[in-house]
Amino acid sequence: MVVDAVSSLKTLATPWYSDQILPFDITLAGTNEMGAATTMRIYGVEILNEGSGVSIDDAVTEMQATFVARTIGPWQAVASKFQPVLYLRADQGSRFPRPVFSSRARLSFSRPGGRSCRVAVMLTVLEVFVLEACRLGVNTAYALKAKAGLSVGAVIPVLKRLYKGKLLTSKVSGPRVREEFRLTALGQRELAGALSRFARLNKEDVPRDMESVLRIAVLLWARGRKKAAVSVLHLFLEGLERRGEESIEIDRSSIFALHHSALAARDSLRVGADAKAIKNVLSAMR
Repeated sequence: MVVDAVSSLKTLATPWYSDQILPFDITLAGTNEMGAATTMRIYGVEILNEGSGVSIDDAVTEMQATFVARTIGPWQAVASKFQPVLYLRADQGSRFPRPVFSSRARLSFSRPGGRSCRVAVMLTVLEVFVLEACRLGVNTAYALKAKAGLSVGAVIPVLKRLYKGKLLTSKVSGPRVREEFRLTALGQRELAGALSRFARLNKEDVPRDMESVLRIAVLLWARGRKKAAVSVLHLFLEGLERRGEESIEIDRSSIFALHHSALAARDSLRVGADAKAIKNVLSAMR
């Protein structure tokens, strides 16, 4: 039975209000700087009510809605040609396939029945950077802020993930209850493996954000892999120069077109500034 066949007294019509929309599904997607992707789904969404606000500081008017749903599909990794999804196996199972250009750690947990399993988890550039900092003795959240310029809010979750993955050990000391972290044997192996893979990055694998590229280059440079560090910066610089060649024209046909083209022009200027900064770093590395 179709919607318009429910009753002869009813006709199919376009909804006037959002709570008249028939149930629908929502898909959420996310990626990190290394290209690993994840997705989550919300099924059977029905809107209950809505609200909106207007501000002279915004180019658009936002609308918020509350809803109920039938069920939620949790966040799951998405397979890609660059790295596999999370792999599960029992302790006595086969080995994990190694990703092309990023590291992975093993998180152990127990399934119902007491059977131990492991999960292969991709390490981000920031996590590898934190591992190297801990190896060098910069091993507290506030030391990472003071010496590496990393915010405490960003570092603490990273340290907790690495500790949970058994790549770091934790020790509380001092009158101020300072928590210090040390690399485990697994952490040292994963760090070495990540640096080896960073040294083999090609044009398609180099991250698009400058912060990650600089961290990779600094890590390689500090470990004596100067040619690899320079190569990563050159690959990133080539991408910046290609993006910088795109001409941006200000579109005044509407307020939205003007806003969008102005942001594009700003991004173009940032690309030029980033390219100049990379050239200065390359000059310093020669």
